[in-house]
Amino acid sequence: MNAKVAVIGLGKMGGSIATRLLSLEYVVAGYDPFPTAREAAAAQGVKVFDNPEEAIESASAIYTSLPNEQALLDLFGENSSLWNHVAPGTILIELSTISPEVMKGIASKAPKKALVVDAPISGGPKEAVAGTLGIFLGTDRKLTKSERSFLEAISIQIHEIGTIGSGKVLKIINNAISMTNTAIAAEAMSLGLRAGIDLETLYETLTLSGADSRQLRSRFPRAVAGDFKPGAAIRIVRKDLTLAQAFSKSVGGQTPIIDRANALFEVAEHAGLSEMDPVALINLLTSDEKSIKQEIEEL
Repeated sequence: MNAKVAVIGLGKMGGSIATRLLSLEYVVAGYDPFPTAREAAAAQGVKVFDNPEEAIESASAIYTSLPNEQALLDLFGENSSLWNHVAPGTILIELSTISPEVMKGIASKAPKKALVVDAPISGGPKEAVAGTLGIFLGTDRKLTKSERSFLEAISIQIHEIGTIGSGKVLKIINNAISMTNTAIAAEAMSLGLRAGIDLETLYETLTLSGADSRQLRSRFPRAVAGDFKPGAAIRIVRKDLTLAQAFSKSVGGQTPIIDRANALFEVAEHAGLSEMDPVALINLLTSDEKSIKQEIEEL
């Protein structure tokens, strides 16, 4: 393949997606505001630019993988001149975890020459490089074979949810379930640790019981190994659960479990765990530091 594609946002996920696209012989351009991310992508073979306008010029597809809503709005929000640099027929594939309302707003501002699809992803950097991500797809019309090929380049599971915004709804729900699952697993396993059962025994036994889950299997081996480097940092978890709380209010829902989990992750941030994986909750919950215990008791 020789089509040019652009990846905007070259962090862990965006950088890994760029690597995947390079492996398929796309011409990959990229932009990220952070020099370290640009340098890492350039080392992989991405043609990196220091501005998004040049990166997206003549691209057949643009993948946006950004940390928050404001980053996306700064690029493609109301009165954005960046749309002027989008080539006719380009598909903009929005991968980030943001609110459905912001997603709808971005799509509504797109010129007729471009197609915007709502395509948040499930999976991490490893799955991105392998092209095995899941996509929750929201689109207002059926995609052509050519348009769909840009999604299939990074995903083996494209779940067609509905119209623009519906993909973000599924992503918010997915992350809320995943992170509350991680929180309750860490909380319950901390009790076993306090009772003198080692973490490896807890993990090996629970994954063969009714407590088993994908989060338990994917995240907790790191805790057993004492490795708390983030797959998704706790600060990102906080952002995602806060999104879930806001979405709940917009539809008249109630989220007592999500609320408590988010509050617990906030305590973890206060304890200096912001850049650690959410399984680091197990360290928080086995701490006997008075200030930490008091903050948890006050939740």
